[in-house]
This record gives sequence, structure tokens and C-alpha cells, in this order.
Amino acid sequence: EIIDWAALDPYRGGAFHSDNATLLACTRTSRLWQPHAQRILWRKIRLRSEEHIVFKSAFESFLRTLKRLVAERSKLPHEATAFSLGCQSAYYSTTIDLSALPAILKLLPNLTSLHLTLLGPNLEIPDLFSFSDDQLEQLRAAPSRIQHLSMCSQISDPMILHQLLDVFRDVETLTLEAPRHSTVYVEPLRLPALRKLILDQSISRKCLAYLYRTSMVNIRSLAFATLTDLSRCWMHFNQMVTDLMVFDAGWDCNDHELSLVAQFPHLERLVVGFTVPRGVLDQLPALIKHFGFDPYMSEVDDVIDFLDGRPFIRSVGTIFRPELDDERETPERARVKSYCKTAGKRHIEVYRMYMDELPP
Repeated sequence: EIIDWAALDPYRGGAFHSDNATLLACTRTSRLWQPHAQRILWRKIRLRSEEHIVFKSAFESFLRTLKRLVAERSKLPHEATAFSLGCQSAYYSTTIDLSALPAILKLLPNLTSLHLTLLGPNLEIPDLFSFSDDQLEQLRAAPSRIQHLSMCSQISDPMILHQLLDVFRDVETLTLEAPRHSTVYVEPLRLPALRKLILDQSISRKCLAYLYRTSMVNIRSLAFATLTDLSRCWMHFNQMVTDLMVFDAGWDCNDHELSLVAQFPHLERLVVGFTVPRGVLDQLPALIKHFGFDPYMSEVDDVIDFLDGRPFIRSVGTIFRPELDDERETPERARVKSYCKTAGKRHIEVYRMYMDELPP
């Protein structure tokens, strides 16, 4: 129980979240601790170097380990629920490309979250990322329970996102950081299971155009890195979304962009990481039941005054930023917690997840 608690995400009290060195030390402490620490270490697997790439020699060694564990009927491969892989173009012979995916899906049958980092080659070298027909068939044949697909892309190959979504049609959450993306002339996909779209950092207009053509009739949640991304696509989603998160206003935001957070008539949950003018707060839909904000970046007095006039808001969130927050209680967060206790509202800490982290 001690190890399980300490390995929780930081906003839930975890002492060594992402601290694999400490967990590895726990595996060597005693025979009693070893299986528990190993189980936690295997929950989220990140397979890449500091440069985000994986050499074929290292990948083949990892596959040998997996196959040995499967042959020994170990439960560890079944513990893995999230996997992160860094790939280069198939042009390079020493690093792995996306053709490695089918083997991973076969050996880690309980994966529900997949994060891919696609690194662009030299501009003189073509972006050879798309799956061939044979590779695509192998990927479709591999067992898959992927519900969260996350892709950080530095490439302009237009087919890879379409191919991945075509294979993983049951994804419920899609996270994208795709500064480069060119036009795709293919039949639009239908993604009935997709309910949450996360756009982390500026995404290209061509990639947005592709997403607009994709049928996402059940999408209810949007998360954006900046107001700029929200301003590009709010008209396409504002009648469907009930859950909205925007973490940064950007250095060049204007009053119109700030007012967009109030243009979602069915909104029930809103989280903002920047100062929202009091006039915009008063325009928020009456349906809102949860409001989250960053006490570092907002006027706490204005937020509390706003919350006093909204009795139907039953929970209040404060954004947890790992690079700023630690065990010490700040006056701003303490004041929000005290207000929630007095007003009978539930206090929640909202964790700001970055692209280089594995989803829960």
C-alpha cells in the first residue's frame, strides 16, 4: 500500500510519480516489495532516448525481454496500460519506425493509451512514415484496446494520422501536437466513440481541416494549449461541447478571444489557466457545474465573488502545475480551499498534463 500510494500522480499525493529510479530501488529492497514495485514500473512504458528516438538494437532487446516474460507466463506484460514510442522515418536503417507497432500490441495486450513521437528527417529526405499495405494489415490484425491515442508530430506525411485513426476507431480521446500537416484527399472517417479532443500547442490549419471533415458526432470535451487554438475551431464544436479546458491565453490574445470561453451554450465544466475578465465570467452559461482556474494567474477575489453568485457550481478546481506547485501550501490555493469548505463546494486539483507525459 505504501508503494501504491507513493506512485500515484502528484496531484493525488504521489511522492515519486515518474521517479523510476526510486521504484527500481524498491524492487531490490526485499522480496515482498519487488512484485509491487515492478507492477507499478510496468504500468507506463516510455521507450525512447533523450533525443526521443529508439535504436533498433535497443528495441530488439526490449522485444526479447517481452517475449521471455510472455513465455514465462509473467503478469508484467499484462500490467502495461500506457506506452510511449519515439520513431524516425523509415529512411533511417538504425532507428525504429512505426512498423514496430504491431509487435508491441501483440505482446502488451492490455494497452489502452498509446503515445507516438514522430521525428522529422532532414528536409532533403522524404518523410517516409505512412504504413505500407502489408504493415497496415498487420496492424489491423494485432489485438488492440487503445482508447487514448496521442501523437506529437514533426512531419508532413498526411496519411499517418488518417491511417492510425482508421485502425484505432474506438479511441475515446485524441491528443495532437502537429505543427506540420499537409492535405489528405481521402474519404472522411467516422469516429463515433471519440469524446475528447486535446490540441496541445499550435496545430496547423490543414490538420484542423482534416479533423473537421472527420465525423465526431459524440465529442463532448475539448482541451487546448492556448486561446489561439480555441479561436480557430470554436465555431465547429461550440454546440456539442460540455467540457472545455484552455490552459494559456498566449502573449497576443485579445478581448474577442477571451470572450470565446462563454460561447458554448451547453457548457457544464470550464477550466481556464489565465485571467478571465469579470464581464466574461458573468456571461458564462448557467448550466456550469464545475469551474476551474489557476490561482497564480487569476484574480482570486473576482473568482470568489463570481462563485458566490453561482450556487449551481458545486465543485471548484485549481490547476496543479508540477513546475510551480510542491508540498507547500500557497496563500492563493489555501484561500480557495477555505472558501470551498465554507461555501459547501467541493475542491478539486486539475493536473496540467504535457505532451511528453504518458496519459493515465
